[in-house]
Amino acid sequence: MVSQADLDRPVWYAAYGSNLLQSRLMAYLEGGPIKGAAASTGASPLEQGAADASAPGDDRPFMLIGWRLVFAGQSRRWNQGGVCAVVPAASRSTTGAGPDDGVDAYGRAWLVSVGQLGDIWRQENAGVGVEAALLVDAVQARVGLDAESGAYRRLAPVGDIDGVAAFTITGTEEVLGRLNQPDPSYQSVVTAGLAETWGLTDHDIKAYLAACPA
Repeated sequence: MVSQADLDRPVWYAAYGSNLLQSRLMAYLEGGPIKGAAASTGASPLEQGAADASAPGDDRPFMLIGWRLVFAGQSRRWNQGGVCAVVPAASRSTTGAGPDDGVDAYGRAWLVSVGQLGDIWRQENAGVGVEAALLVDAVQARVGLDAESGAYRRLAPVGDIDGVAAFTITGTEEVLGRLNQPDPSYQSVVTAGLAETWGLTDHDIKAYLAACPA
C-alpha cells in the first residue's frame, strides 16, 4: 500500500525541450493554458494540473549526459510539428538519430515529489499513467519504468543529484515516430527555455537546435 509519505518524497524531474521553461512546467502542476499551443487542432491547449500544485522545491541546469535531443512525431497541439524527445546517444534510434559523437542534451532538473512526477508524466503521456505503487518502487530502486502506451511512455533514471534520484521522461524508440521539424511556435518555447535555464545566446541556441536530428 502506498502512503502519502511515499508520494511526498522528493525526486528530481530532469526536463528538456519545452519543459525547460518554468511557465510550461508549472502548467503541469497548476493546470491551465499552454502558451503558444494551438487551440484549433482538436487537441486541448490546457493541462489538468497535479493533485499537489505546489511549485518545485528547487531547480538547476542539468545536462542529460549520454542522451541526444531529437524532434519527432506529429503533435496536434503544435500544428503537426515534431516535438522533443531524448534518445540514448550511443545507439541508433528508429527515428534516425545516432550513432552520435557525444552530443548531450541541455536539461533542467526540477525538485518535485514522487506524486507530482507521476502527474507530470501522465499529462506528458496524453493521460496514460502508471499505478502509484509501481512508480514509488521504481523511484526507490532507481530503475526505469514504462507505461502501457503513449508516445512518452518511458521513465528513465539519469543519475542522482545531491543524493536524490533523477529521472527523465521520453519515448521508446518504437513509438517516437519519424523525425519531424518543429513548428515555429513550439521551437520558440524551447528557445525561451534554453535562454531562461542556461543563459545561452541566440547564436548558441540556434547552433544547438540545428544539430538536433529533425
